[in-house]
Amino acid sequence: MQALTANESRAAFVVFLVAALAQLPTFDRSIVPMDEGHLAFVAMGLGDGLALYRDLHTGIFPAYYQLTALLFALFGEDLIVARIAQVLVNGGVCACLWVAGLRVMSAAWAALAPVLYLAVVVMSFPVLSMFNYSSLALLLGMISLVLSLKLLEDGKRGVAVALGATLALGVFAKQNFGALAFAAAAITVFGSRRDSALADQPWLSFLVPIAGAGLAVTAAFLLYFVATGTYSDFLFSTVIQLGGDQFESFNNPIPPIFGAHPLDDGRFVFLYSPPYIFNAMLRGESVLGLTANPGLASVGMRLAYGLSLLTLIAAPAIWLTGTGRSDAGSDRNARLVVVFALLFFLGIFPSAIFSHLVFVLAPVLLALAFCLSRVDRALSNLQRGASLGLRGATAVVALVAIVFVGVGSASIARWFPEPLGLEHARLKVTPGQARIYREAVAFIDSCADPGEAIFVAPTMPVVYFLTQRPNVHKYDLTIPGNVDGQAIVNAMESRGTRCVVYNPTMYPEFPPFATMFPELDRYLRTEFTLRRRIQGGGETWHALARRDR
Repeated sequence: MQALTANESRAAFVVFLVAALAQLPTFDRSIVPMDEGHLAFVAMGLGDGLALYRDLHTGIFPAYYQLTALLFALFGEDLIVARIAQVLVNGGVCACLWVAGLRVMSAAWAALAPVLYLAVVVMSFPVLSMFNYSSLALLLGMISLVLSLKLLEDGKRGVAVALGATLALGVFAKQNFGALAFAAAAITVFGSRRDSALADQPWLSFLVPIAGAGLAVTAAFLLYFVATGTYSDFLFSTVIQLGGDQFESFNNPIPPIFGAHPLDDGRFVFLYSPPYIFNAMLRGESVLGLTANPGLASVGMRLAYGLSLLTLIAAPAIWLTGTGRSDAGSDRNARLVVVFALLFFLGIFPSAIFSHLVFVLAPVLLALAFCLSRVDRALSNLQRGASLGLRGATAVVALVAIVFVGVGSASIARWFPEPLGLEHARLKVTPGQARIYREAVAFIDSCADPGEAIFVAPTMPVVYFLTQRPNVHKYDLTIPGNVDGQAIVNAMESRGTRCVVYNPTMYPEFPPFATMFPELDRYLRTEFTLRRRIQGGGETWHALARRDR
């Protein structure tokens, strides 16, 4: 197939614009204390001159944090800045789905994946509405897919340079996503060379630009760590320690597709339910006229995981058998799409909970559209009525997705109506959320001097950001993994930390706080006294102050 025409490029921009506009009713709703707070806290620390991995604890590669710190420096330290960045990320993913789709199917079928992705954004709210290292790595992966298709199509050196740089950036956004995108590009570029524009080019003519650009990006990051003296911290946190932590503490398998679901297990329902259904269930509402309950959540799980796995089984079979094949170029491109979807899906492991599934769904949706388009082509040559039936059913699904985007977005806007009213978070939340965050900020402002280090535990680092107070230690999250409870105690004691905000209810995925960090739990109980209980949004936080000695 040939390069995108001017009309197709304009259409890609329209897809991006529509996707961005579709997110406007929901992009600034709710607040996510753990994931969103962690990003904001680390970016704030980078802006204050702290060193990543040495002074700020994380196991994720640095691009995501450094980009957010840059955005904060340019536009101000406000959570809304990161939310806008995610709007652009989702719009970019939709545009990439459209551009890649045109390489393997007609425009009508190519539109299916972006439409379904926008429905996923609403169904997974707020997972795909907050800026996240997984969504950034997804976007870079999708860009690398488009660039790989372009390289095979026209063989231009500039495309090879862009591909190498994008693959390297993807790795430095999220290790496993970047590595899987790299593997997909390598397999397909090497495997497709003979039937592409690279066939008549020497190997080095395209490998050197790809490798050179990738190594240049890699060298820039590594030189940064050498210059800041954090190279060993970087390697330990992101390579040596992370793998063991993931499989030890975050090993959640794909839920049963056909077997029974333990719907009386609150942890299972929370982790695997589509978030929109879970939110509707908490509020006693319906989803498109269906009562939101654990049974509907179970159906949502089976459909999401089951259709994903079915697509990943069907796509290679359809490509290998040549079902509905049109031309050599389209078949070559389909090979890349199928390989990318298969490999990128592996990024869901080891924690295959629903909020992680959504980050690997975009290429699966592209593969699904490919499967349907190929089956449609095959049916049109054999049974015209069956082809029309497939098209009609797909149109109904797309229409339901579009309706859901509208109806679901309206519900989310209604669920989170109140401006939070805090300087660094121009977001709209529930009245309960507004109350608990305002009171937490007010307590810290009354307890700690400006710039004084505080401690927040276990999973609300957003409080550091909202109060613009540093953490007494580098661990902003006290969760399973490479977190040293005794080191936190030592730091609090040596610095005389006076003020603590503590949530005694642990995140549902983790064991009780006292079980994980007994020395820290004991220290908080013996050295601090409860000043007030801060309540709102179904939670109760404890405002603690150091006992008089």
